[in-house]
Amino acid sequence: MKKIFCSLMLFVFMTTAFAQKITEKDLSGTWKLTAFEANGMTINYKTSDIILSPKMKEKYGDKAETFRKMMVEELKKNKPKQQELFFEDGIKVIFRKENEEPLSWHYYIFEKEGVEYLQMNGGDFMMTMSGKALVLSGKEGDGMEIIMTYEKTSEKK
Repeated sequence: MKKIFCSLMLFVFMTTAFAQKITEKDLSGTWKLTAFEANGMTINYKTSDIILSPKMKEKYGDKAETFRKMMVEELKKNKPKQQELFFEDGIKVIFRKENEEPLSWHYYIFEKEGVEYLQMNGGDFMMTMSGKALVLSGKEGDGMEIIMTYEKTSEKK
């Protein structure tokens, strides 16, 4: 039993010790919002679809699918504005939303208890990256939990 435990601990240590850190260079470039999750709903901007969490399905019961379809129709009718983040020069990020003035913020990458965070616009967002996907999760000003998934569309020039 001790041998299994020690092997497991060694594996965990090796995995975390050699985990790749996200750097300013990794973030550099343009990232397009592809999914947004809040209040038990995920909006997939690539497919214009909405996915309900099991909790939401339970809340709405038999009406869950009708509710989802209604939300999808609303999404297609009101076409959400395209949103993207453009990271430049290691400290600045520009938030762009279609047909609106861009917003410019400073950003900072930090680690807390082995988890990487991105601080921008007054909020701290837990950050993970997989391939071309960047996932930011945190709380909005009103305390609502949100998860935003971005896909890299270009490198910084």
